[in-house]
Amino acid sequence: MNRDAITQELSQLVEEVPLRFNQIPVYELEHKPAPGKWSKKEILGHLVDSAVHNLTRFTQAQYLPSPFVVVAYNPDELVKLNGYQQQNPGEIGQLWQALNRQIVRVISHCSEEKLNNTVVLPNNASAFVLGWIMEEYLRHLKHHLQQIFVTKAPE
Repeated sequence: MNRDAITQELSQLVEEVPLRFNQIPVYELEHKPAPGKWSKKEILGHLVDSAVHNLTRFTQAQYLPSPFVVVAYNPDELVKLNGYQQQNPGEIGQLWQALNRQIVRVISHCSEEKLNNTVVLPNNASAFVLGWIMEEYLRHLKHHLQQIFVTKAPE
């Protein structure tokens, strides 16, 4: 997937997701499917946290010395500390939308040369190019959006 395809798909999601999210009843947004599992509000909150961290990665990997080493974060702790379950769903959607609009800008302005900068994942697990990290961000995002917008089979 190239930079233009990523920004086009992400731009479309940026416009659609908050509208769809706001149509889900609050009781469904707050329902936790099992102990230790996130509610739909918390899943979108996790995507806010992911956007915050990836926006930083996408910018820093362009100007810091290569290879850029990714700093790990704990998704469960961030969801809990940010209190997404207690927040207004519309505010979570607006924050997600604003962060991803900025990510679209950063990706669209990233030069071909910078897309090839090396990014090392936490604990030196693996190294990839920045362009792949951007693709992986979109893949991760779509995976979690499927969890939020899953349709239940009729009973």
